[in-house]
Amino acid sequence: MTLATSIALLLVVRQAELLAHPQPFGDLWHLYNISTELDRLERSAVAVMEEKATGEDLDERLEIAMSLLAPGDSAPHTEPAVARTLPGVRDDLDHISHTVDTWSGRTLPDAAATRVLAAEIAVGVPKLRDRLEQSFISVHTEISNQLDRDRTRLHARFVMLSWLLGSLLIGVGILGLRLFTENRRAHRLSSDLLEFNRTLESRIEERTREIRDGRELLRLILESSPSDVVLVEVASQRVRFITDRFAQSLGLAPERGVFALRNIFVDPLRGELFAAELDARGGLDGWEDRIAPASPYWSALYARKLEVAGEAMLLLWSYDVSARKALEAELQKLATVDSLSGLLNRRAFLERGSALVEHCVRLGHPCSVLMIDIDHFKRINDTHGHQAGDDAIRALADVLTSELRHIDVVGRLGGEEFAAVLPETPALEAEEIAERLCRAVALQRTSLTDEIVIGFTVSIGVGTLAEQTHGALESLLLRADRALYRAKAQGRNRIALTTEDESLLSWRNMG
Repeated sequence: MTLATSIALLLVVRQAELLAHPQPFGDLWHLYNISTELDRLERSAVAVMEEKATGEDLDERLEIAMSLLAPGDSAPHTEPAVARTLPGVRDDLDHISHTVDTWSGRTLPDAAATRVLAAEIAVGVPKLRDRLEQSFISVHTEISNQLDRDRTRLHARFVMLSWLLGSLLIGVGILGLRLFTENRRAHRLSSDLLEFNRTLESRIEERTREIRDGRELLRLILESSPSDVVLVEVASQRVRFITDRFAQSLGLAPERGVFALRNIFVDPLRGELFAAELDARGGLDGWEDRIAPASPYWSALYARKLEVAGEAMLLLWSYDVSARKALEAELQKLATVDSLSGLLNRRAFLERGSALVEHCVRLGHPCSVLMIDIDHFKRINDTHGHQAGDDAIRALADVLTSELRHIDVVGRLGGEEFAAVLPETPALEAEEIAERLCRAVALQRTSLTDEIVIGFTVSIGVGTLAEQTHGALESLLLRADRALYRAKAQGRNRIALTTEDESLLSWRNMG
């Protein structure tokens, strides 16, 4: 039904496009243009006879008339359907074209010959125009009939489409009713399934009551161990045994919950991978992952598939390794983050910045680097002490963090020197960012005591990566550093910009 409706709709659209096609009216317009040009030719001939125009004017008018009548790619033509039904129109046009061509081919040796030709044209054009008017009426009548036929076909296809759409709506209604009844049936089956599960739970409880004493002893041993344990029936995913601590972490009632292995992982994809590896190997050791989505923590997991009393079971041990992971994260942070500014340290900045610059080079995208230096930093330390210098470094780091984008890589290279890699940033945009940073830093004020408040400025050098550059971050930093040196030489609190050839493009005083 849908296919039939689609075909009917396509037919309606195609018929509408035929009705909207302007070609038949273009034929009428072509005939009208020929008639107009014949009128102009007649007026030009009369003007020649009255010696108000020259033979050149008459030749020009004949050439224009021939350009309308001569066949060619650029000249309009009678629409094929009309031409097949009205061959007389083509004959009339051919006759007019032949007559005008005969006039156009006449040589005009003197004014007398020109007036003779003009007289012949003045007499012949009305006859040609009469034939053209008859052709115009014939074409107009045929086009009107053709449009009537097209509208009739379009109406018939609209009626067919309406019937098909009505049938489709009826089918949708029947389908909706069927879905409603099936949904009610599924609801009843779901209720029966829940009741069956409750009955099955009671039967499992009866069967396990006999070994409760032994399990209590095993529970005491396992609860006292540093690891968490769960024993699960593979087929039903019901817990045969689980330590209280593990059940609380996973939000399960001990020995009564359904244990879905994939759902205990914080990342469901990691759970899918763990389950696939376990199915393939039959056992896993030392798999470290984050589990317990409600209160996540790091765990080292050990799993075995085994058979107990002829039934497939899954035995899983979990060791909490969150403390070790936290220590590793802290060590990683200490290895990559500058403790004073909270930004990347020099090594981490060079690693991440190099990768970002190489990525821009590989894609042919623009990239810029800023070298930032606190002006008169030694004077701040000598005047107010090293604590004031540390405060200035932290204040600058706050400005860089708030003003730059999250995709930019920012780091402290050492002392009062900072750097930033700006991906997807051409020279002009990098210059604007540098100016904004200079203004933001100049507005910063650091309170040393209730009476002493200091401010400071920065100078910034900008190095820009050209699309054809194949260098690394070090070459960009070198160009930016040279620009920074130029900014400081110009008086500080300003920016300077260099390009690939290391020629200075601009510097700007921010004071």
